[in-house]
Amino acid sequence: MKIGLGLSLLMAISILRPSLGFSADEEKTYQGISYACTGVGESKDDPKWSSYPLKLMFTAGTRAYVSEVDVTIRDSAGSTVLQVNCDAPWLLARLKPGTYSVNAKADGGSTKSASVSVPASGQNSLAIRFPEVPVEREPSSIPEKSR
Repeated sequence: MKIGLGLSLLMAISILRPSLGFSADEEKTYQGISYACTGVGESKDDPKWSSYPLKLMFTAGTRAYVSEVDVTIRDSAGSTVLQVNCDAPWLLARLKPGTYSVNAKADGGSTKSASVSVPASGQNSLAIRFPEVPVEREPSSIPEKSR
């Protein structure tokens, strides 16, 4: 998915989700772990997201966000604690304090791996960059001769 078009679609979906029968930024669980994919529109500023001890942010290496990211988080023993396809540029997870390994693969990108510590209080944020994912300019910013 191209980033410019992808962000336009994400914004449209975040506006239309209530009329489509599911709520925007819905909190879900995976094997007892609460998580949410968010980061689009006004809901990204909801104070409830700061209560999640882990925040992963997916970017194209610039300021452009990436969505449709397959994420697997494993604990220090190597057990999978969270596996999800995040349809938004942020993944928030309520993990127990400790050190985790994160593997993330963006549509059109390679798999990125990182280690992250989850604090006993507060929130740890980690940006995962996919510089190889192409960023498409918005149609309005493309010169007439290029269209």
